[in-house]
Amino acid sequence: TTRTETITTGSETDRTTTTEPATGTDESGVTTTTRTETILETVPTATQPTVTETKASTETNESASPATETETVTTSIQTESGTSAESAAGTTETGTSESSVTETTSTASDETAPATETTAEAVMQLCAGTATAVIGSDDEIRIPVEAVVNPGYAAAKLNINWNPDALVLKDVEYNNDLAPAIQPAQIKNSGSYCISFGSFLKADNYTGTGVLFTLVFTAAENAEPDTYQNTFNKAEILDKDILPVKGEFSPGSVVLEKGSEVIDYLLGDINDDGEVSVDDAQLALQEYVRGMAHQSLTFTEKQSLAADINKDGNTTVEDAQWILMYYVKNTLSHTPTAWDAILSKT
Repeated sequence: TTRTETITTGSETDRTTTTEPATGTDESGVTTTTRTETILETVPTATQPTVTETKASTETNESASPATETETVTTSIQTESGTSAESAAGTTETGTSESSVTETTSTASDETAPATETTAEAVMQLCAGTATAVIGSDDEIRIPVEAVVNPGYAAAKLNINWNPDALVLKDVEYNNDLAPAIQPAQIKNSGSYCISFGSFLKADNYTGTGVLFTLVFTAAENAEPDTYQNTFNKAEILDKDILPVKGEFSPGSVVLEKGSEVIDYLLGDINDDGEVSVDDAQLALQEYVRGMAHQSLTFTEKQSLAADINKDGNTTVEDAQWILMYYVKNTLSHTPTAWDAILSKT
């Protein structure tokens, strides 16, 4: 049942009210009264707007528990130009039969959800060492590869790369406590080699740090002096649960230097004919004379070494004399005499 009240206010003080029954009971036994009020106010001045306000409310009998009252007010303002603006406000009140009232207002929450904590990804860091070697030497060049950070791994494989024109990979020595070899392949000097290490038969991950394996090189025969890097790629690292472990690698390097050239010569054999003779003594004397005359010297490095009998760094007349004495003792007199014996008599 609905009761409607209409109140109209115009330029004069007339008032009209229409009322209909508005009380009813729903199936749950709750008595509800609905009242609709429409107020129309006409402003006689042409420049003033027309205001229409509609108020609708629903009331529930206080004998019912709990009681709910909802009220909505809509206001419409019209002007002669035809423009309008509407506003609505809503309020919900909840109470009990003892007339206690609780107002609930809904507001936007500006609380920020707590930030989710992120855990840094575990990274295994490998670092290769450096070494210096002399070209032409057969000495081993050893490059250790060390795990400086090890979050735990079960097995891994990676490629080691080098310049085969400068270095020759001879062997890979594995640390069985940290990185036992897994079916190592034959080494070829191709410039790349796959290294596999670890074991899935172990119950726990390998977590230790230190040298995992050592690369053993030698200098190539025709290598040039330079610095050569040993790099890593195509790495696959897994833990005991077959989950991938990220790897970071620092390359190693080998510095190859040109060694001092070893010159084979026979002391006193300036013309390099395999024996010490009077001809060598004459050559030494001639070189000495050129030096005294401030002329250009003609001896090669090998000839200068062979002519410098007393090792003072010069070719002198004394060197020519010692060469001649050696020739006389060993060739003409057939008396084997060493250089030390000849030099000790002067």
